[in-house]
Formats: sequence, structure tokens, C-alpha cells
Amino acid sequence: MRADLATLETTDSAQARALRRVLGWAEYAEFKEGSPYPEGRVRSLLDLAVRRFTDEANACTGAGDTEGADAHRRSAAALAQYF
Repeated sequence: MRADLATLETTDSAQARALRRVLGWAEYAEFKEGSPYPEGRVRSLLDLAVRRFTDEANACTGAGDTEGADAHRRSAAALAQYF
């Protein structure tokens, strides 16, 4: 995922932001626990982030913000590829 982040930062800021969010959560957890974060937990963070981005996209759609909704959907799709 970290290698993908470098590529995404040059091509799509919404997808990079989504991946950076999950990696940040995992890195914080590793810092607090003092050991590498298990893959199962990282996948759980990915699932949580996909659901949050989907909810945010739906909220933007309801508010008439199609550009914001599209960005959140791209973010969710970028993270969903890791499942």
C-alpha cells in the first residue's frame, strides 16, 4: 500500500488522501501498540474507511454536491481494490 501511495499522489489526490488516511491509522496503532499491525486489522481499517467514504458520498449526493460525491466514491473504490 505504501508503494501505491507514492504513485497515487502524482495521479489522483482523492485516492491518495484515502490511502494516506488508512496508513495513518495503521501507523498510529503500531506506534501505540509497539508492534506491527496485523493484516486482519489493517483490512478492518480498510473496510471502515470504505464505508465512511461511501456514507460521505451519499451525504454529498443528498446535499447536491456531485463533485464531492464523486471524489468520495473514487476514494472508496481506491481502497476497495485492497480486499
